[in-house]
Amino acid sequence: MQDNPYQKMLGIMAGVTRNNAAPVLVIGKVIEDLPNIKVQYNGIILDKNDLWINDYLLTNHTRTHRGHIVSATQDRGGGGGYAEFASHNHDIHNDFTDTEITTDSDLKPGYYVAMYPLTDSTDGTKQKYVVLCHIQEGRLL
Repeated sequence: MQDNPYQKMLGIMAGVTRNNAAPVLVIGKVIEDLPNIKVQYNGIILDKNDLWINDYLLTNHTRTHRGHIVSATQDRGGGGGYAEFASHNHDIHNDFTDTEITTDSDLKPGYYVAMYPLTDSTDGTKQKYVVLCHIQEGRLL
């Protein structure tokens, strides 16, 4: 009996598909915090040379918020029953700028992180992982 050429071609196509499938998110566990971070994934220990880390997870990350607020204070009354102390409020109609600086990292030992595998674009050969965010298992909430 001869090999079915169509079956052989389908096998080759399936292999190509497997080899070119897009990577999926993976879960790692932080085992050592910054600055010498170590993350365990799939039985291996990744260190800072294997990771790209989202800035928002780092200590001393600065983020500026800007906006405009329209509101009013709550009614308040004064004392003595005088008209000038009657219950009143104040309108708020202001621009604001607020700077947030993180004082702690979201990369503590025991924390789980979502990671995305990639090939390091600086040399095109090394496997790296982008640490996207700190995650928690839903059933534990």
